[in-house]
Amino acid sequence: MTSQNKKKIVSFHKYLKGRLQEGLRNIERLFQDLKNQGYLGSYSTLSRYIKTTFKHVDQKNKKLIVLKRFETEPGEQAQVDWGSFGKIEINGNIYRLYSFVYVLGFSRAMYVEFTVKQDLQTFEQCHFHAFEKIGIPKTILYDNIKTVILRREKLPDGTFKPHFNPEFLNFANFYGFQIRMCIPHRPQTKGKVESGVKYLRNNFMQGIDKTKINSLDELNQKSNYIQSLNLPSGKRESMIC
Repeated sequence: MTSQNKKKIVSFHKYLKGRLQEGLRNIERLFQDLKNQGYLGSYSTLSRYIKTTFKHVDQKNKKLIVLKRFETEPGEQAQVDWGSFGKIEINGNIYRLYSFVYVLGFSRAMYVEFTVKQDLQTFEQCHFHAFEKIGIPKTILYDNIKTVILRREKLPDGTFKPHFNPEFLNFANFYGFQIRMCIPHRPQTKGKVESGVKYLRNNFMQGIDKTKINSLDELNQKSNYIQSLNLPSGKRESMIC
């Protein structure tokens, strides 16, 4: 993009930002709107500017995916996800090993619990332990976890209505938090908890010899020190959701 073309498109930045925030997603429509306002640049210049400035662009369909960014306040939100860590032998039996990861959005305080099941009872029990350790936020963000959401119904306006697992919804209501779902196929919407899973995989588990682990309790005791740490963050980043 030449500096001359960039100068042309930059003058429309405020307009583009406003239209994106209103939900306009079609780049072709934006191009026509800008031409009507005197824009002299090309479609490709506009497309590149949107990609580099607003980041979230589906180039194949020439659609914009607009994500709202905000800072989470203390007690406002947590993120939850599962990590998968291969197999482990316990008492002569082979199991798949999982980690429940719960991260508070503001402080990045993290609770980890290793399990060999991902059923609803285990999932709720892990939540309960996390609540005891580091608290309950107003909302908890999830991906497409089957114990949380049964399906998403596409509505005529293109939005999706979630159909939650009624048992887990009762659990959420009992403990007083709201369920919030990630945008489908947008992993960055739960970046904090994904960073937690990566931390376990690339750091904690590198020092663990699973052949010498005799029980889940032993593995969870080894991970206890993680509960006193916050995920490394440098400058606090925005939640994208």
